[in-house]
Amino acid sequence: MAQYLNLVKTSAVKFQNFTIRQIPRDQNTQADTLSRLASAEETDVRRPIYLEFLKDRSISSQTEVEIIEQEPCWMDMIVTYLSTGELPSERHEARNLRVKAARYALVEVVPLTSIVSPIPFAVWGMDLLGPFPMESGQRRFVIVAIDYFTKWTEAESLATITSAKCEDFFWKNIVCRFGVPRALVVDNGKQFDNNNF
Repeated sequence: MAQYLNLVKTSAVKFQNFTIRQIPRDQNTQADTLSRLASAEETDVRRPIYLEFLKDRSISSQTEVEIIEQEPCWMDMIVTYLSTGELPSERHEARNLRVKAARYALVEVVPLTSIVSPIPFAVWGMDLLGPFPMESGQRRFVIVAIDYFTKWTEAESLATITSAKCEDFFWKNIVCRFGVPRALVVDNGKQFDNNNF
């Protein structure tokens, strides 16, 4: 719309005077009907309607590209050192770069991803949700356990929240299926804060 406004402003200079008026929709039924007719797929109009398709737009659509200058990144010196062995001329900077670069390695064609837990099913998060509307068996709560690495989810509905039911869920759905996890992250609710857990 801004490009059309600019086109109107440049064309307005050619006229001695002109006015722009807003016409209410109820007084401009013909244009309103035509605008709806153009976007409709099927109509109930019996007479032929001639449509004209414009090959070119009224405005020139030039692609605008913002030039972004890439600034040096903190990784550039490390990558240069690991790939070519080139060090900065200053001795202190060179030593710092060697220390930093010892923590990194160049690996070809492998996407880098951050990993919270390096072993699947080693760290689980567990929580209770609800109360929800009553379901069969008077179940209103849901206990959920999510593995931090794979995002695998185990869930079960509960009628009441007790530590025995939480222990049973953890034993049956986590320990018996995936083994004893290294860590269990909970919100320290009363049902999780007991000797068995």
